[in-house]
Amino acid sequence: MREVYQRDKPSIEDLLSNGARFASLGEVLVLRQLADDLRRERESQGITLERLAEQVPCETNWLASIESGQVGELTFGGLCRIAQALGKRIAWKLEETAA
Repeated sequence: MREVYQRDKPSIEDLLSNGARFASLGEVLVLRQLADDLRRERESQGITLERLAEQVPCETNWLASIESGQVGELTFGGLCRIAQALGKRIAWKLEETAA
């Protein structure tokens, strides 16, 4: 079974040619942290996933997948829409790097 997988698995080039997008680990970690912060905020406001889905608007399953850590669903735009529905905004700023 392992040999079949190794032989048949798509290469990075195959994935890219089929429209796959890749993010760095750093990008994923930042988005994951924002998703966790938004979940905590939703819970602190006592808002259900169903109610938040109505406010965004979006599918409840989409919100649940973000909160459960399905990285493929994480986008900055999506997280901004959730933040806005919670009465928040996501703020980033440009800072100097340490020398």
